[in-house]
Amino acid sequence: MFQARIYVWLLWVLFASACGGTAATAVPPTPLMVTPIATLPGTPTLIPSPTAPPPPTPNARSIGDAYTPELGNLGYDVQRYTLQLTLDPHVVWLQGTAVLDVSATSTLAELSLDLVGFTVTEVWWNETAVAHTRSDNKLIITPPGTVTAGDTFRLTIAYAGAPTQVTAQYGAFADNLGPIFGENGVYTLSEPDGARYWFPCNDHPRDKATFRFEVTTPDMYTAVANGQLLATQPAAAGQQTFIWEHNFPMATYLALVAVGVYERIDDVSPGGVPLRHYIFPEMRAEFEPVAAAVAEAVDWLSAQFGPYPFEAFGLVLVDDLALAMETETMVMVSPPLLGKKTAVHELAHMWF
Repeated sequence: MFQARIYVWLLWVLFASACGGTAATAVPPTPLMVTPIATLPGTPTLIPSPTAPPPPTPNARSIGDAYTPELGNLGYDVQRYTLQLTLDPHVVWLQGTAVLDVSATSTLAELSLDLVGFTVTEVWWNETAVAHTRSDNKLIITPPGTVTAGDTFRLTIAYAGAPTQVTAQYGAFADNLGPIFGENGVYTLSEPDGARYWFPCNDHPRDKATFRFEVTTPDMYTAVANGQLLATQPAAAGQQTFIWEHNFPMATYLALVAVGVYERIDDVSPGGVPLRHYIFPEMRAEFEPVAAAVAEAVDWLSAQFGPYPFEAFGLVLVDDLALAMETETMVMVSPPLLGKKTAVHELAHMWF
């Protein structure tokens, strides 16, 4: 997140020296049938720690984190999310199917996922349709049989609705979390607890997973997400599906989908790091010096802290007044904050 962080500001100074120089409406689309798929040195400031939570109990519906007591679950570990989403920037509605590949870490009589809003129409446990209920922003799923530690299974969850618009509970930097619809597109904002506002998940950073995104949107738009774009496929009439994969375990709050009218700029750093940026076409001239700085900075940071840790890096512009967010591999930036310092700051977060 773009803040006055001294450490990363110093990185920018060192790097510079080294280089020498909404019209939307809430109208639901036709539902789809779902088929389950097989700190710097010095004296630290002391901050009182919260009271330690009791040890987690089997089948507890949250991790018990003293800072975010309602989030997460310790009874399982999500290995991979596959998110099949349909989004239109001019219709405040999200239709999705979330496929979770899961490993149990304890015996489970039930399983809870974080999810705010939406109507859940179907839940499948492997190939079996299972019962589910909602309680306190949790989706509670009943297994079809005995589940013990080490068991692996696949959950397929169909859901749809107008996203709930809620101010960030744990940070005052955003008016809303989850999908943000604007005149020029839609994007998701998930820091710190906003992933649950657009897909069912274990919404705590201790449970990282790989991601696949299959985003269907009208033909005039491009869908952007974390990782690498694998394919663009035709969908229903007037629509296309963008398939992205990020095969490095990632916290849910760093997941991103952005849909807009974009121009893609492909580049590579002198050291060989793939770069791909998605910008508003009218901002190309303003963006070019930023892209050049990113290409140089990624190699400089790699020399300081080790090789760039992911498959690619890029920036995506979003329709917001003041936003810069270190979404993994694909940093979101709003036009008013676009600049070399902001870009290098957010790039540094790929290591930290």
